[in-house]
Amino acid sequence: MLAALGVGILLAAAFPGPNINLAAWIAPGLMLWICSTENSSLRLAYVAGLGRWLGSIYWLLFIPFRWHAIAGFLSLAAVLATFNVAWCWICLQLLPGTFFRDRLGEASTSKRILWPIFCAAAWVSIEMLLARFFSGFPWNLLGASQYRCLPLIQIASFTGVYGVSFLVVYTSVALAVVIASRRALTILPPAITVIAAVIYGHAKLSTPPSKSETIKIALIQPSIPQPAIWDSNEKTNRFLKLVDLSSAALEKSPDLLVWPEAAMPDIFTRNKFTQQIVSQLVTGKKIWMVMGASDSRPKPNGAPAELEWANSAFLIKPNGDLAGRYNKKHLVIFGEYMPLANIFPSLAKFRSSGAGLVAGNHNVTFTTSNPTAHFPVVICYEDMFPHEVRDRVNDTTDFILNLTNDGWFGDSVVQWQHAINALFRAIENGIPLVRCTNNGLTCWIDRNGEIHEAFFENSTDIHQAGWKIAEVPLRAPDQTPTFYTKHGDIFGWTCVIIVALALALSILKSFSSKPGRK
Repeated sequence: MLAALGVGILLAAAFPGPNINLAAWIAPGLMLWICSTENSSLRLAYVAGLGRWLGSIYWLLFIPFRWHAIAGFLSLAAVLATFNVAWCWICLQLLPGTFFRDRLGEASTSKRILWPIFCAAAWVSIEMLLARFFSGFPWNLLGASQYRCLPLIQIASFTGVYGVSFLVVYTSVALAVVIASRRALTILPPAITVIAAVIYGHAKLSTPPSKSETIKIALIQPSIPQPAIWDSNEKTNRFLKLVDLSSAALEKSPDLLVWPEAAMPDIFTRNKFTQQIVSQLVTGKKIWMVMGASDSRPKPNGAPAELEWANSAFLIKPNGDLAGRYNKKHLVIFGEYMPLANIFPSLAKFRSSGAGLVAGNHNVTFTTSNPTAHFPVVICYEDMFPHEVRDRVNDTTDFILNLTNDGWFGDSVVQWQHAINALFRAIENGIPLVRCTNNGLTCWIDRNGEIHEAFFENSTDIHQAGWKIAEVPLRAPDQTPTFYTKHGDIFGWTCVIIVALALALSILKSFSSKPGRK
C-alpha cells in the first residue's frame, strides 16, 4: 500500500514544484508493476492515484475558505484517482495472466513489444477523457512534465500534448517489461521513437522563423490578494494600483495594454468613473487595451432589474470606445457555477453567490491596428483545454491572449503548473501564447514552447506586483497552420479507437474461453 502511494507521489514530483521530469519516465511502469497483484490491483491503483493527485493539487488548500478548500481538495483527488484505476485495469486486461512478472515471462516477443504501445495508447485515452468528462480537468497531463525538453515536445504540433504523454508512458512501461522479462531488446522500439521525435524537434528548433512584425504588449500584474478582491472597501485602492502600474508601463510606448482577469473592481460597462479613467489611459498614449472585468446583462424572461453575470474581457480602442467583448465560455465547475442549478434551483444555495455566472456562447477574436493583430482571448483555465483553444485559432491568428487570476491559491506552485500546462497551446498551434495574470506567471511563450519574461527585473519572485513588456512576433505572411490546428486530436482519437478495439477483443476472447463455451 505504501509503495503504491509512493509511486503516485513520484508521478506528482514530475511537475512543479519538485519539477523532477525524469520521474515521469519511471512512475507509470513502476505503477503497473506494483499494482499487478491478483487480488489488490485496483485497490493499489486507486491508492497510487490518490498519491498522484494529493501531491499535485495541494494548492487547493490555499483557497481562502478553509472547509471548502479541504473538501474540494479531498473530493477532487478522490474522483481523479479513479482515472488511474481505469488505466491500470485496461493495461492488465490486455495482458492475461496472474502476476505482472509471470505474464511477461511467459509472453511472446510480439506481446512484449505491443503491450507497452497499448498501455501508452490507454494513457492517452484516459487523458482525452479527463479533458472532456463532466466539464473536464486536463491538469498536469503527463506530457506537460517535459516542458523543459524543447526538442522532445515539438511533436505536439502534430499530436497535441497527448503525443508527449504517449512517448513517456511507452518508454516507462517498456522499461518495466525489460526488467520483468530480462529481454533488453524490448526497449529498442520506444528508444528509436523517442530519438526520432528529438531529431525532428532539433530540426524544427534550428529552422529560423520567417521575418514578421512584432507587437509590443504591456502586461500588468497587480498581485491583489483574493480577499482584497472581494473587499468592497478596497475597490478604489485596487483600481488606483492598476492605473499606477499602467502609467509606468506606458512610458515604454507599447502598442497594447493588458490587464488580467477580474482586474476591474466593478462592472466596467456600468461604472462611468472607471470608464473615464481607462479612456484617459488609452487616449493619452493612443494605444489599444484589453482588460478582464465582470459583465452583466438583463436576465431572459426576468424582471427588468434581474441581471445575469459573466466573466468577461473587453477590447478598448485608442479613442476610448469599446471595440469588443468576450464572455468566458468554459466556466469553472462549482467555482463559477453550480451544475444543474437551472434544473434544480435549490442547488444554488450550496454556493454563497447562488447559481453563479452564465457562460458565453461563441468564440471571439479581437483585432487591433498599428500593427494589425488578430487574437482570441481565453480566460482563466480555458487555456488548459487543447481542443477548445484550437477551435479559436485560424490561419490569421497572430497569438493567443490569456487573462487569468490564480490569486485564489496564494503564492503557491499553481502558477507554474498552470503556465507549463498552457505552454503546449503555443506549440500545438504554432503561435505565441501571451499570459497576463493577477499574481503570476505573467509571461509570453513562443511558438516552440519557450517561456519569455517569466521574471521581473532583478527578481525571481513571480508573485509580486509589477509590469512587463513583451515584444511578440506576429504571424509571418508565409506561415501555415500546424497539423494539429488543421486536424485536431486525430492522434488522441486514434489511441481511443485502438484501445477500444483491443479491449473488446480481449474481453471477447476471455468470455469465449470460459468453461462450457465453444
